[in-house]
Amino acid sequence: MDAMELGRFAQIYRSCLFQIVIVGLVAFCEPGIWTALNNLGAGGNASPMLNNAANALTYGLMSVGCFLAGGVSNKITAKWTLFLGAAFYTPYAAGLYCNNRYGNEWFLLLGAALCGIGASLLWASEAAIAVGYPEEEKRGRYVGIWMGIRQMGPLVGGSISLALNINTAHAGKVTYKTYLGLVAISALGAPFALLLSQPQKVIRSNGTKIPYMKKTSLAIEARAIWKQLHNTYMLLLIPIFLAGQFGVTYQGNYLTSEYHFL
Repeated sequence: MDAMELGRFAQIYRSCLFQIVIVGLVAFCEPGIWTALNNLGAGGNASPMLNNAANALTYGLMSVGCFLAGGVSNKITAKWTLFLGAAFYTPYAAGLYCNNRYGNEWFLLLGAALCGIGASLLWASEAAIAVGYPEEEKRGRYVGIWMGIRQMGPLVGGSISLALNINTAHAGKVTYKTYLGLVAISALGAPFALLLSQPQKVIRSNGTKIPYMKKTSLAIEARAIWKQLHNTYMLLLIPIFLAGQFGVTYQGNYLTSEYHFL
């Protein structure tokens, strides 16, 4: 590879578009596949009570973890926060596999707890990258690319589930082979995150640099969170946040009950 080709490769690898595609792929593998799994009603096999316990662990830890995740991202950078968040998603899919095939419950609950921690880290970092890396005039387009790739996760995951279970003889339960593919896809999220560039190395098309916080502390983060809690616009968004997430848990609980009635 000559110098010109190496330079062209570096420009592509360090470009904002490449970073957004990578973030989209991580989101595809993690929250995208998680949604596909949750749409099965905790895997189409777990009891409604176990499904509720898993969701309670995930969202309960997220409600606390999201307050802290921004500080973690500022401390260890968004790239490594995204990597940790992606890695913590996979045990949930593995827990569903073990529950479906072996009836194991504790691993599913452990996976749900780790997923709650991972989701806090992933959501804080992926949004910071998707919104903070692009130039202002391209931000909307790149956010659209990120969300478009992200939303392909439930579509692909659901298609895999349908293809592997369309002729199953056991109504209300998916075959354990369904999880082999979904766990494999989920496991790709963390390696994808390693392909991200740190903000100071990203090449914007207009030549500007990405602003990023070089130093932070617990006190700085606490003051920033306290300030946002007094922000009128942020407070007005809280009902929207609640409405947006309530449906996810309700849908999973409903589907779990429906699968057991079949």
